[in-house]
Amino acid sequence: LYTLTCGAHVGPMLTQPPHRTKPGSKPPKDLK
Repeated sequence: LYTLTCGAHVGPMLTQPPHRTKPGSKPPKDLK
């Protein structure tokens, strides 16, 4: 389900959720 939620925001960038990969690499708006 995380692929549909987080992947919808940063899907084209990363296949994995940004907050689980690098919390400091992505802005807080992508984490939500």
